[in-house]
Amino acid sequence: RRHRDATGRDAAATRPRTILLAAAAATRAPSDDPRRRGTPGCSQGSRLAPPQRALWIAQVAKAEAMLRAHGAWRHNYGFDALYAAPESPEDALARKWWPDGVLSGPDSAGRPVQYIRLGAADLPGIEREIGRKAFCDYCVKLNETCYADLRALAAKNGTLETGCDLIMDMKGLGARHARGVPLFAAMLKLTEPNFPERLRHVFVVRAPWIFASLYALVRPMLNKGTADKVQIYTEDFLPALLRYMPLASIPAELGGEGGAEAHISTGGYVPAGELAALKNARPSRSEVDA
Repeated sequence: RRHRDATGRDAAATRPRTILLAAAAATRAPSDDPRRRGTPGCSQGSRLAPPQRALWIAQVAKAEAMLRAHGAWRHNYGFDALYAAPESPEDALARKWWPDGVLSGPDSAGRPVQYIRLGAADLPGIEREIGRKAFCDYCVKLNETCYADLRALAAKNGTLETGCDLIMDMKGLGARHARGVPLFAAMLKLTEPNFPERLRHVFVVRAPWIFASLYALVRPMLNKGTADKVQIYTEDFLPALLRYMPLASIPAELGGEGGAEAHISTGGYVPAGELAALKNARPSRSEVDA
């Protein structure tokens, strides 16, 4: 479960720099703001005119505060030990039933593309089996793994990579998904502040009429930067995806030329007692040692 980037360094050692860069990106002014055009890097901050320099100092201070808050959360949550631990039965259940994963093909720049079949997910069933904290633990570990992959890509290409695209397929979404909003909210409460700028674009596709009502419950939980990245489509979403990824990377179920992405769960209703069944099916310590 530990990761090393392309330079051979432990991912945990490069994590502070990644979160600081992402935090700085999260706090910068919009690129179309004339005050930010041509703004030099940190080493040249003192050369800015007084109004620009004050803005730069405030942004750096905010980025530092985000970094320190993340470090405190990481320590208090015991995240490094959690991330390094072997897969638990709860993780195995989440992997089997939470339809979230990375597509086989990358985007046009070689970055990973996350794909969630949210309309097929049974969040209440997952929470019933493993509880809220175990699901949130699983999701923050997925985010950490994404950052590890981005660090490796950045080291390989000599680029700055802090985020990737997300496709959320809403096929199958219905009123029953409203019962999953509290669990989704708990997950966002952890991921939003601790993994800033992890998302470049969010494509909500095949959204049925009820999506607007459910999104109204979730949108207040998103920070403005994340909410501004959300693009919602009921159909005709392929041209939007093709702006950022090749047709070969888009799943066939969405009209692309990619595969079935069978490594990503298809979701479905979680049977009662599923966690107990998974625990019973796992080999015991003595069996493993033998």
